[in-house]
Amino acid sequence: MDTKKLINQYGIYTFDKRKMKERLPSQTYLNYINHLDKNENLSNEDIKIIAEEMKKWAIELGATHYTHWFSSLNGMCAEKHIAFLEPRGIEIDYKFNEEALLKGESDASSFPNGGLRSPYKARGYTLWDSSSISFVKDGTLYIPSLFYSYTGESLDYKSHLIKSNEILNDKIIELYKLFDIKINKVDSYVGVEQEYFLVKEESFIKRTDLKLINKTLFGSLSSKTQENTYHYFSPLEKNIRDFMKELDTTLWKYGIPSKIKHNEAAPNQFEIVCVYRKVKTTCDNNLLLMQLIDEIAKKHHLRCILNEKPFKGVNGSGKHNNWSLITDEGRNLFKPSGDILNDLPFLSLLGCLIKGIDEYNDLLKLSISSFSNEFRLGGNEAPPLVMSLCLGDSLNQVIDVILENKDKVELQDIDLERNRTSPFAFLGNRFEFRGVGSSFSLALVNTILNSILSYEVDKFIKEVRNGEIPLNVIKKYIETHKRVIFEGDGYSSFWKEESLKRGLDQKDLFYSILSLLDEKKVKPLLEQNIFSKEEISSLFCVLSEKYYSDFILETKVFIGILNKEIFPFLISYINQLISTYLNLVECNCDNKELKKIIDKFNNLLEIIIVKKDNIEKIVNQIDNSKETIIEKIKKYKDEVLSEMDKLREIVDNIEDSIDKNKWPLLSYTDLLFSL
Repeated sequence: MDTKKLINQYGIYTFDKRKMKERLPSQTYLNYINHLDKNENLSNEDIKIIAEEMKKWAIELGATHYTHWFSSLNGMCAEKHIAFLEPRGIEIDYKFNEEALLKGESDASSFPNGGLRSPYKARGYTLWDSSSISFVKDGTLYIPSLFYSYTGESLDYKSHLIKSNEILNDKIIELYKLFDIKINKVDSYVGVEQEYFLVKEESFIKRTDLKLINKTLFGSLSSKTQENTYHYFSPLEKNIRDFMKELDTTLWKYGIPSKIKHNEAAPNQFEIVCVYRKVKTTCDNNLLLMQLIDEIAKKHHLRCILNEKPFKGVNGSGKHNNWSLITDEGRNLFKPSGDILNDLPFLSLLGCLIKGIDEYNDLLKLSISSFSNEFRLGGNEAPPLVMSLCLGDSLNQVIDVILENKDKVELQDIDLERNRTSPFAFLGNRFEFRGVGSSFSLALVNTILNSILSYEVDKFIKEVRNGEIPLNVIKKYIETHKRVIFEGDGYSSFWKEESLKRGLDQKDLFYSILSLLDEKKVKPLLEQNIFSKEEISSLFCVLSEKYYSDFILETKVFIGILNKEIFPFLISYINQLISTYLNLVECNCDNKELKKIIDKFNNLLEIIIVKKDNIEKIVNQIDNSKETIIEKIKKYKDEVLSEMDKLREIVDNIEDSIDKNKWPLLSYTDLLFSL
């Protein structure tokens, strides 16, 4: 591609600052910039001008509709398309004014709301997020927006992300004032590594489980899986290169700076990495990226799978959330100076983060909690369920100097070695949180990271203002909370035992949802007014209900495949064997071994039926009980999941003994090695 053309097309579908500067009156543009940088209000006249120019620009790109684009509490994007065209008497005109830009209305009762809205109080409102970039896609102008209820509660995660970023900005500025360092503005920045699987479309549609829940519930392991990770960084197949080329080109047109692409460790698994940007922009970009991967994959007769653990026995998929703090002058506050032992601002942030991760470990786990992500964590290339912090040899040497009151010693350069078994690792200028699920929105996880840090920074500031020496406070924080620091192999049996000794939380992700019921555990969210009590209650309801509904859906699909695909096949197969056996008997060729095989399959069919019926019985008892949703989930986890695992093992073993061309479910070999 012509490099000049490539550069000229970058961001062509976005109404970004460059377009606004070209099209808006200079004073309106200046007012908009001051609105972003100095929090100054935009006048109605400025909004009217922006709306008119945005409409003209969108129509030039072929837009016929507009939509307020937002992410609801289920993490999925929502959009209602409204035509610009509007009759005016006998004339037809394009209508899009400042009111249409600013606000919209949607049916709030149809979205997850956790009890914030009654079904008969359906109104929900969208509000233009003026700091996000609008774009045109498939003939529609997309206006990034916030979603809130009639009474003002947030019905999305982005609203909380914005609040957390603003509070973090204020607290960091205040912290640096303690050290006579002036900072005008700071934002959390995030770079995300997005993992995903691709399978052939013709293979995907042959699997009921993939079509319904983006995950395989049955399937015997292929004789080759990911031994020695041969797939990792290997050359891309041509059809994948073609897909990725179109994906990159499309992303660039939307101003999404995709930078790296490669094969991941598992077969048919891939990764795309985008350049660091402000957290809210990265959040928007990643939501659009996931949508575009799915759409462009279909154009290439592929299907994208974003489920966190779609194939048993091989890697799951996550997104690595690389988080840092950067000032408006481009200074990275997570990058220590050369004289690190005297870099008190950095050491203060480090001490606050260590303290926050220890004290609010539940919140950290909450941010990555989902039914599907539990299947991924703890496996190869995924961090363990125990939340710990890896700092690297250099920072640990610094900590030793601080804790042991040693004289200054010559330190190594800050190392960038990555501990892939650590859920939260320092990488020289950022912290990489590896626990985030591949299908997740980035909003909640970064809201919680921002909130924990700002809350602890506020405590630090108060201690120093009360007369404490900063280095002594840093030392106290590290000494009290160093149990979360671990540099070793997070997969090892040693860490399982050691983390127990240290008293670190070992429980599944699901139990972190219960932390929302304890006000002490959600202080960073409540006391900083990032969430109200009602919104915390809503978050608990939404997350627990989603967990429960995902569990139920998986169970229904599991039973459905048994009833409609596995049973009919086994009955037919046994009948064929019986017919063959009777023919042999009729020909005086009695085959005792074949009789044993028939008996074996007949016994297995009976076992499967009994186990399946038992699962259905337990599920019905749980669903019809008057227990709380939490009690129901616990019973599901304790009683249903293990039974499903046992039944799957039986079915997968049967698959191993059947001609693959006869087995009703497409095999793992065909799914994972046919691109």
